[in-house]
Amino acid sequence: AFDIATATGLKGVVEANDSSAIMAVAARSMLANVLAMKDKSDNDSDKKTSSLTTIYPFVLDPKTNEVDSRLRFDSVVFPDDLAIEAARRTLPNLSYTVGDFIATYSSPAKRGKFDAIATSFFVDTAANVYEYVAIMKHLLRSSPEGSVWINVGPIQWHPCALLRPTVDEFRDILTASGFELLKWEVSTEAVGYRHPDDAGTMDPSSPPRKTRCESYRPLRFVAVKKCDGYEDEPLPLHMAIDYCEYLGRLAWGK
Repeated sequence: AFDIATATGLKGVVEANDSSAIMAVAARSMLANVLAMKDKSDNDSDKKTSSLTTIYPFVLDPKTNEVDSRLRFDSVVFPDDLAIEAARRTLPNLSYTVGDFIATYSSPAKRGKFDAIATSFFVDTAANVYEYVAIMKHLLRSSPEGSVWINVGPIQWHPCALLRPTVDEFRDILTASGFELLKWEVSTEAVGYRHPDDAGTMDPSSPPRKTRCESYRPLRFVAVKKCDGYEDEPLPLHMAIDYCEYLGRLAWGK
């Protein structure tokens, strides 16, 4: 969301959402550090260092498949120079909501409020993916130019998911729901889930981190909401969600 909000030439407001209060607190702290550093001179090293946060993302990893225990103490310093420069170039017009996606964005007040939606590592969190698709269509504005849904991430469906469609089945769900797909691809290149070494993209001279790696090939798509001429009398969203839940029960033979 920060990258989008600081993109050159962007007009409008970016709204981020997460259901985790812990993630919201972490995001607020990181953004505060970025904004605190954007007005500081690069030569003011003492003040700059005081606003930096050092994170140890691997220190609590399970002690299995380790090659070198010292590597679990690798650190990352944030904010990095790219984030600071982006904030200096464009002050982000960014808001943050905390709450369940379905409960927050299924309200009638949210209908047609967005020209574009970007989802990252999100669609596979759905208990019923039909609900997510219905809400995306509910949120996007109807216009002759069309409004877009941009996605990147795997489809590692949640263990409690009622439906676990394949990539091809998910594409059929979107087209049947009235989306036009401008781009649809599964990356041929694996991406490391937490570290480049997970995808085998580290320097060959560097020691491997793990004897077991975890990577994925993300699904990337750009879907446009069609203006189908029936937007004046849409199916009420609560009825659409009830129907989605009905489809989920059918899938499980209930």
